[in-house]
Formats: sequence, C-alpha cells, structure tokens
Amino acid sequence: MPRVPDNPALAQVWVDNTDPLNPKFEFYIPRGAKGETGGITSPIQIANGTDFNNITTSGLYWSLGSDYASFTNAPPLNIPGGVALSVMVIARGSTIFDQHVTLTNTSTIAKVKMERTQISGSWSPWRFTPSSTFLDDAAGRRAFYYDPINNRSQIYNGDTGRRNISDMVTAGTTFTGGGKLTIRREGSMVDIYCVGWMPGAAGTVHLLASGLPVGFRPSNSRTFWAAQNASPALCTMSFDGSTLAVISNAATTHPVGFSFSYSTTDPWPTVLPGSADGAIPAI
Repeated sequence: MPRVPDNPALAQVWVDNTDPLNPKFEFYIPRGAKGETGGITSPIQIANGTDFNNITTSGLYWSLGSDYASFTNAPPLNIPGGVALSVMVIARGSTIFDQHVTLTNTSTIAKVKMERTQISGSWSPWRFTPSSTFLDDAAGRRAFYYDPINNRSQIYNGDTGRRNISDMVTAGTTFTGGGKLTIRREGSMVDIYCVGWMPGAAGTVHLLASGLPVGFRPSNSRTFWAAQNASPALCTMSFDGSTLAVISNAATTHPVGFSFSYSTTDPWPTVLPGSADGAIPAI
C-alpha cells in the first residue's frame, strides 16, 4: 500500500532497513494542480499579421508559410507557402522571454532553427542554427546546410575524390611508366593531373582528351603550360571542357606531364567519370 506523505506539497523518501544489506526505498513526488504532470499541449495557430514581439506567453505555436509575409519582427526567413513554422516560447517571469522558431517540411535538408531572447523589454537579434545537415555519397561525398534566405540546400563541402580518366585520351596515344590522367573536384575547384602521356610529333597540336564530363568543365577557356623533355609545352582547354589539347615540343619518345586547377560553375556531377584513383581523404 502506498505511503501517505507528511506534506503532499513536498517530495519525500522512505527507507526500509529491515535488511541492512538490501535497503528498500519508496519515493513520493508531488504533482501539480489536479494531479496533472503538465507537459506539451496542442499548439496555437499564429494569426495573420501578428507581431512576434507580442508572442510572450509560454507555449507552442504554429503558422502557415502563406501567412509569413504578414508577420513583423519574425525571423528573416524566405518561407514558401507550403512550409509550416513551429514556435516555442518560454517565459521566465515577466521580463525574460525565449523564442525558438523551427522551419520544417518533408525534405530532409530544409530545416532551420532561429532563436532570440528578450530581457527587460529589449530583444536580441535572431540567431540562426542549421538544425539538419544532409550528407550524400551518391557521387563522391557532399555535405549540405540549409540556406534560409534562398530556401535551398547549400553544399558547404564536396569531394569527388581523384578519378582516373585515362581511358578518355585520344585514340592512338598512350601513357608510359605508370602514367595516367586524373581529375578531382573539391567544392567549385577542379584539379587535373597528367603524367607520362605520349603525344604525337613535335610542334603540332595533339588532342589529349575531349568531352570532359558535366560537373568538371571550366567556367571559361584556359591556357597553361605542361612539361616535356625539360621544356614547357603549351596546353589549351576550351571554355566548355570539350577539348584539352597540348602542343608538343619534342619527339614522341618524351612524355608530357602537367597539373593545374580551375574553377567551375557546373552543377555537381550525378555520375563520376572513370574509376577511383585512391580513397576520398578524410580531411
């Protein structure tokens, strides 16, 4: 039979030492009015045209994205009509208030949390915290955060790893001494590395590769220098990456090597070219 506390408003513990080696404890925890434990209640819809400075009663609230443009002093978010907004308010006395705003929809990446505090009538700025990071390894490795201003996911780190695309070189040319042609994209930067490529006759233009895949093309045409027989050899790349050519300066017995980087505005590749040339580094 449950024990009766000395004072129902206070917590109490009883200890039974009948067996000193195995004492028994019984606890009494007071409940709120009417015996209710309190907790989460159904949220209240925020009315169109509400000033967020006036939402100061502790509780849960929600809003339709279509009403968001009518609010004042709300978080600076670009919210489409089909996205819901959840708000939690914690009032600590009559002078300190916390507002926690969460934007969410069915997307795994479109989530964001905004918070601010009022102390003695003065509100702090809204503080932005990405509440969801989306990781994708379908084509290399990418990490996203949610961009609340443009209502989209934003890649903040991406790496395809180095890919061996030696099979893309022009027919009739070869690699020597373990040579290869590789490509790698990190964020918006692409690096191409070539070693041991054997072009044709000296003084003529030789097509190294054509048709760089989408996701790796330069944002404009590029000119750079390779090395052949201890001397420079001019290289060119078209603006769309459709051709990568080298003007050789020596006979076919001397291989060409180079490495250069450039920026790209291409979308992230959906399929990676060639084969993996080592693992994606954990840095």
